[in-house]
Amino acid sequence: VDTLPLSVGDYVRVGDQVGSVVNLDPIRLVGQVSERNVTRIKLGGPAHARLPTGEGIEGVVYYISRVGSEKTRTFRVDVWVDNPLSAIPEGLTVEMRLPAEREMAHQVSPAVLTLDKAGVIGVKTIDEDNRVRFHPVHIITDTSAGIWLGGLPEKLTLITVGHEFVRDGQTVRPVMEQAIGRPETPASA
Repeated sequence: VDTLPLSVGDYVRVGDQVGSVVNLDPIRLVGQVSERNVTRIKLGGPAHARLPTGEGIEGVVYYISRVGSEKTRTFRVDVWVDNPLSAIPEGLTVEMRLPAEREMAHQVSPAVLTLDKAGVIGVKTIDEDNRVRFHPVHIITDTSAGIWLGGLPEKLTLITVGHEFVRDGQTVRPVMEQAIGRPETPASA
């Protein structure tokens, strides 16, 4: 029982509130996930949250909205956490982490991106026979340090300079970046 607004002897009419009951087990944590990441979260998957006290709690993804907010382009996600002693009160702000599917990725400069004849975004690489190969990619995320690309083999030799001047299948003579000779950075005082 959360509230009892009446005292012994108070009069009530039909429809008057005489108390409120709150069920806090399980407790529901509600958050918003960006449109970029919502498809990477799975129903029934694990969730981790941190309470304002710093205590960590574990839960399960119980609901993922199929319709995004028109204003924020985010999707509601509900996580249920066991709370048998009602130790976690309703209304707290928590920080949630929802593990997403893992994917191998490469961080590169956006300058290496190119399009093939069909308009597919990708990068150009050099295979072991020094032939140019086009690899379609998908952008996982964009950061100030570069973009993270998925869909590439684990190891590859990426063409970073001149990729717009070569065609898929063309044989080239690669020059590794170390051989180009970068200017030395002056030592700081």
